[in-house]
Amino acid sequence: MAGKNTAKSDFQDSARTNREAEQVAARLPELELIARQLASQIYGLRRRSKPGPGTDYHSHVPFNHEIHDPRKIDHKASARRQDRDGEDLHMIRQREMEVSQKFYLWRDGSKSMDYKAPKDLFPEQPPYTKKEAAEILLLTTAYLSVAAGENFALLGGTGGLSNNKKVMPRILKELEHSAAQDDADLPKLFMHKGRPLEKGSQVFIFSDFLCPVEEIAAMIKSLQGAGVRGHLVQVLDPSEVEFRYKGHVKFESPESGATHTIKKSESVKAEMEERIKNHIRDIRELVKRAPNWTFSTYVTDRPLHDALLPLYGIQNSRTAGNPGPRPR
Repeated sequence: MAGKNTAKSDFQDSARTNREAEQVAARLPELELIARQLASQIYGLRRRSKPGPGTDYHSHVPFNHEIHDPRKIDHKASARRQDRDGEDLHMIRQREMEVSQKFYLWRDGSKSMDYKAPKDLFPEQPPYTKKEAAEILLLTTAYLSVAAGENFALLGGTGGLSNNKKVMPRILKELEHSAAQDDADLPKLFMHKGRPLEKGSQVFIFSDFLCPVEEIAAMIKSLQGAGVRGHLVQVLDPSEVEFRYKGHVKFESPESGATHTIKKSESVKAEMEERIKNHIRDIRELVKRAPNWTFSTYVTDRPLHDALLPLYGIQNSRTAGNPGPRPR
């Protein structure tokens, strides 16, 4: 009987997981539309420029017979120009070549990302779970990449790098497919189509990062060693930032199933809020020591663009370390 009951329980768990995955997948088209609208409100990602065979003016440089073609001398710019020795100075008009960057996008698909603050504690309940918010932000970044002519790919997906919005339906299908999978941890090694990420590429990681800082450090070290830049966007629920629970509360891990009961929740409020602030501080300090890496925290009851502004060097008005006032 024990075996039969276990099998029945496993079947029920599997059916529940499938239903949850279907519900998430059913909302993806709505999330994609929100992402498209959000992208239209944000200035596109800037291209990186360097001298090359482009069409836009870049700069004038002195002619060097060892590297420049004499036919490309700009005689107008060279007129009446002389070097220190009084010799005529010939100028070459360098043009600008726009270099498309390579962006790899990844969102945490673990069960903890399906969490949303209970309405009895947060009447102003956020509109999205952490996973839904992460998916909107990922899709928005993809649309911004298209607008800027950058190449992007869903990390771990089947498609290669592209700067065409026609690949968006495929990315939606891949997100839908991954919704049924249990990705409990950050990848130990980021690969795409069986290969390491290219040197000079950038990875955008959307996760709650509620894992040991050592795991995040190992991930950054691995990517840095491969010459990859990274942007960590931490997506948190307001109840993870502001501890409002009261009385006897039983907490359960959505991934391991482990439970923990607190008899008087009010007594641990300060400790719990300090713990998350310290965790965020530790990640921030870790990323500060990683050149060309960025880290920002976004809480899901804030406007979505708050999560993307730090990628442009604009700081959020409110962070988890400074929750700010909320209506009650």
